[in-house]
Amino acid sequence: MTVTEQGLLLGAGTLPAKISDDGICLEGEEERILTLLAVAYGRNVPAATLGSFRRAAKHRRSGDNSFAAIFLAQNGLGKLDEDGAYRLSLAPACPRAGA
Repeated sequence: MTVTEQGLLLGAGTLPAKISDDGICLEGEEERILTLLAVAYGRNVPAATLGSFRRAAKHRRSGDNSFAAIFLAQNGLGKLDEDGAYRLSLAPACPRAGA
């Protein structure tokens, strides 16, 4: 997981949250993002995780990539394994399939 100029990048190019001039775009998307993370990691993801994404995006926008990486590392999610990456690749199709 990393914060890029486009937004929060998870796994094989999945962008669950974009970045605007005002920061990372989470408002109204919290439930979708937490669900996507839960599918990827195979467990519930605490809502507090979104705060670490906001802080990481803030530091990334100011050019401090080191602090951005620290906030992402401290969010408790860990590295996404191969099974998680596979689940993540299937996740966008779930709503279309009625799940």
